[in-house]
Amino acid sequence: MATVANTFDPEKIVITGEGVAVAELARAEMDAAITANLHPTAAPVVVDIQPFEFTEWARAAAVLAIRDRLQVGSSPAPR
Repeated sequence: MATVANTFDPEKIVITGEGVAVAELARAEMDAAITANLHPTAAPVVVDIQPFEFTEWARAAAVLAIRDRLQVGSSPAPR
């Protein structure tokens, strides 16, 4: 994550999905590794851990299915 922060200079890195369990289990080690590898002149980066609920996954899947069905802004996909 420090490499991402050093490259893109984000204000925040959000961890979600299957990575949440690992991030929560080793939060102190993760924060220490980011601090140790962050560029010396870089601002500290906020790491936000957000659980990804099933309803959010289902909503995203529904949007993709509807978009595919409506073919918004593109020619029909080959079947």
